[in-house]
Amino acid sequence: MHDPVYQLLAVWIVIHIVDGAVLIRRPAIVFSGWGQWYRVQSGSKAVFGNARKALVILRPWPPFESGFVTEIPELTVTSTAVLPYAVQRPGRKDPPDAWSPLDAECLASAQAEHMSVLGIDCKADTSSILEAERLAAACRDFAAASTEEDRKALFHHRVQASHDVLAIRARYADFGRESALIGVLGPVAWLVSLGSFIGFFYVPAMWAHWYLFVLVTVALWVHVLVEFSRVHRRFYPTAVGDRVTKLFMLGVSLPALAHARTFLARDLFVGFHPLAVGCVLLRGPTLHRFAADIWNDVKNPTHGIGTRSEAEVERQAMIRSHRALLENEGLGTQSLEAIPDEWAQRGFLGLCPRCRSVYEVAEGTCSDCVGVALVKTQ
Repeated sequence: MHDPVYQLLAVWIVIHIVDGAVLIRRPAIVFSGWGQWYRVQSGSKAVFGNARKALVILRPWPPFESGFVTEIPELTVTSTAVLPYAVQRPGRKDPPDAWSPLDAECLASAQAEHMSVLGIDCKADTSSILEAERLAAACRDFAAASTEEDRKALFHHRVQASHDVLAIRARYADFGRESALIGVLGPVAWLVSLGSFIGFFYVPAMWAHWYLFVLVTVALWVHVLVEFSRVHRRFYPTAVGDRVTKLFMLGVSLPALAHARTFLARDLFVGFHPLAVGCVLLRGPTLHRFAADIWNDVKNPTHGIGTRSEAEVERQAMIRSHRALLENEGLGTQSLEAIPDEWAQRGFLGLCPRCRSVYEVAEGTCSDCVGVALVKTQ
C-alpha cells in the first residue's frame, strides 16, 4: 500500500463510498434499492453519525442503489395549532420535548419564514431543504387562515395528499423514465474513468492513445451534467440552490458520477408519508414489518403525545388515513396488531403494543415507551 498508485486508488474508493452516502436526521427513513427491490434503512439504527444526524451508506458497487428519503418532521401543523414536535415517532424511545403549541396569532406575529425566534428551525429539523420549505409554507397558510374551518380544510388536504398512493406511483414511474439515461451514463462514466486511471499506470499501450480516453471521459462527464440538470429541473424546478450544489459535486468529483441518479432520487417523495411511500416501494414481509411499526406507533402514543389534545387531532386523522391506505393495499390492521402465539408459549406474558418488546409480567407499562401499557400475550 506504499505504492502511490494504490494510495490514490484507495482515496478514490473512499470518495466513491462517501459520495454514495445519504445524510439524514436520525428519525428519517431511507428506502434504498434498485429496480423492484427496496429495503428500509432507519436513521435511528445507522452506525455512523451523531445524536441528531446519521449517515446511511448505500451499496457502493453496481448496480448502484437509489435512496429515497422520507420523514415525519419535528413540526406538526394541525387544524388547531402548530406543534414543535412529531406526533408520530416510529422506532423512537425518547419522549417529545415539552414545548408549547403555537396558535395562529403567535405564528403570524413571528412570521413563518423566521420561526427560529420561537425555538423552531425548519432547516435543522428536517433532512431536506425542500421539506423545510414545505413546512414553512404550511405554517404560512395556517397563520393566514381566517377561520377555524379554513384551517381544518387545509389540514385535511395535507393529510390526504400525503397518503396519495396514486400520485406516488405516478411520480415514481415518471422518475424511472426520466432518469433512465442518467442511470446508465453515470455508472458508465465512472467505470470508464476508473479504467482509464488504472490503465494509465499499468497498461503502457494506453499511453499512445491517452487523448482518446480523456476525450471519452470528458464527453461522458459533460453529458451526465447536462442530463442531471435537465432531470433535476423537471422534478425540482424551484430548488436552484440544491441543483447548483449537486452539479458542483458532480463537476469536481469523478467518483460522484456513479451516484448521479441517487442525488436525483433523494427528495423525490418529500411531502408524502413514509407509510404511503412504503406501500409503493416495499413488498411482502418487508412491507408488513414496516407497516406494523408505523401503525402500532400511531395507535399507541407515548405519554408525551397521548396527553396533549392538540396532538390528538393529528393522531386521529393519521389513524383514519393509515387504516384506509392499509385496507386498500390489502393489509388488515388486525394482522399488524397480531400477537405471535410463540411468545406466550415461551413464557412471555406481556407485550408492548408499540415497540413489540416482550415481558415476563402481564401488567405494567413498557420500560422504553413512556406510559404505554402492556397487553397480555394470551
